[in-house]
Amino acid sequence: MQAFSLCAVCRAGSGVTGDLLVLGIFKYAGFFAANLNALFSAGLIVNIALPVGISFYNFTQIAFLVDAYRGNVARSALFVTYFPHLIAGPILHHRDMIPQFERAETKRPDPHLILCGLIIFAIGLFKKTCLADGIQPLVSHAFGPNTPTFDQAWIGVLAYTFQLYFDFSGYSDMAIGLSLLFGIFLPLNFNSPYKATSIVDFWQRWQ
Repeated sequence: MQAFSLCAVCRAGSGVTGDLLVLGIFKYAGFFAANLNALFSAGLIVNIALPVGISFYNFTQIAFLVDAYRGNVARSALFVTYFPHLIAGPILHHRDMIPQFERAETKRPDPHLILCGLIIFAIGLFKKTCLADGIQPLVSHAFGPNTPTFDQAWIGVLAYTFQLYFDFSGYSDMAIGLSLLFGIFLPLNFNSPYKATSIVDFWQRWQ
């Protein structure tokens, strides 16, 4: 029994290490290469295309490995590759999703959920394309190549705050709406974060 537990820990640990290693290579290989070039003129050239949703995919895989180590696993491929949440989360947990995948109702189209999903998706798309992208010109004045004026700097900083908010809120709504088309309810991961009263509250509202 002890040998089996040790083997399970090794498998889970190697899986988590592999996921973090892959994520680190895609996310930070270019960063480290640029710094080595600046410090030592190393001449390193790293041009790795970042796959869409790699962070959420890897963290979902890690959550699955933790559940696997605890013995609470089933349908791993479906859980890990479920795609609507990959752009903006949330990081899914096995215990929240597998019971929904196994419900008989999920296997049949539900017109009510499809309509709700389309409406929520449309709201999210509006937030992203009209509000977040519409604010971008104001942001570019503050963070562009030219030195901004005092007014442009303040307006740009405030605009960036709202752009980030509507960008993430829009993506979250689109993920929830897209998932509802399949009869699956994603956990809420964006709950008015700017109403937070502390850093901890902010993180819990925006994750």
